[in-house]
Amino acid sequence: MMRALFYLMVVVLAAVGLAVLYHHDPGYVLLARSGLTVEMSLVVFLALLLILFGALYFLLRFGLTLWHLRGNLARWRRRRTQELARRATRRGMNALIEQNWPLAERELARGAQDGDMTLASYLLAAQAAQQQGSVERRDRWLTQADQVGEGAIAVGLTQAQLQLEQGQLELALATLSHLRSLSPKNLPVLRLLARLYQQLASWEELLDVARAIRRLRGEGEQAEQLECQALHELFREAVVAGAVDRLRSLWGELAKPLRQGPKLISAYARGLVQLGQRGEAEGLLREVLKRRWEPELVRLYGQIEGEDPVRQLTQAEGWLTEHEQDPALLFALGCIAERQQLWGKARAYFEASAGQAPERETYRCLGELLERLGEHDAARDCFYRGLTQGESRSPVQLLPAPS
Repeated sequence: MMRALFYLMVVVLAAVGLAVLYHHDPGYVLLARSGLTVEMSLVVFLALLLILFGALYFLLRFGLTLWHLRGNLARWRRRRTQELARRATRRGMNALIEQNWPLAERELARGAQDGDMTLASYLLAAQAAQQQGSVERRDRWLTQADQVGEGAIAVGLTQAQLQLEQGQLELALATLSHLRSLSPKNLPVLRLLARLYQQLASWEELLDVARAIRRLRGEGEQAEQLECQALHELFREAVVAGAVDRLRSLWGELAKPLRQGPKLISAYARGLVQLGQRGEAEGLLREVLKRRWEPELVRLYGQIEGEDPVRQLTQAEGWLTEHEQDPALLFALGCIAERQQLWGKARAYFEASAGQAPERETYRCLGELLERLGEHDAARDCFYRGLTQGESRSPVQLLPAPS
């Protein structure tokens, strides 16, 4: 629009200039060629030159337009195709959100042909195909996505995710193992591997992945949870196999922060008890409790019979100086005293523990003691009170006995 106005102003100014020139001095032009002469005023001559120049200019522009017509038409078609592909992609994504899987797959596959989101469209089409139960079409879209030549990790992660959802665990393991070889520190790959190893109950491999995640900055909490789960299961396997050396080896390989966690200490001590190493378990808990107080470990200490029961009772009663009203310590003292048949002392400790924190396990132990003493009514009252409390704490038999 602005260009047209500019040209119009040029023409108007030229016309005005010629009119002024003609008014003052029309001039004279004579053209002669082979006996042929043409006479005209200078203004008319200039006007004819201007017309001739304009005609030549427009003829040249028209010729160039015809010359580039095929390329311009191809570019227009390409832009039109891309716009249609973008529209198809948008429709496919909307259908995906609405869980209209057939429409989503069809539109996303169409949009992937010439759109700007080819890789994403193929991956989403693969998800839509799996939702319809078509593994063959899913794999075809994944292959198309891989042939795009970009985002190999994204394609592999999507493939592994879909394989996991489909229950194809071995295929998912092969896919994720390959991805880990390509990018060993890729957090999504490691997380998906951890999930897979949990489903496969591959605890050694889960432990390895958890430690790899731990080495990544800011992922300590998740890594600790995975590592603890793997170690609990490995402890359990060692107990079932009756392999005390394996149990000790696992404990010895732990990083220092993990060896200070009460849950793992408790699991290791329980495993030692199951494998007949009660003295070692009691000594471990005693040393831990000297450094820091953990009620969970105090209760477990009372449930484990050490090699020297008198020393164990003396040690626990020594802790009363700083933890006189601690219900966990009172419960532990009740257990130790009961094993030594100090019925009165055991009863007093159990009653004191229940008075501080009425828990089901405490009432159960007190009820069994009263039954042994012949106080059946009082025992039934304890059992009833125990039933009204929350879930019981796990006794020492946390791990299965070896077969």
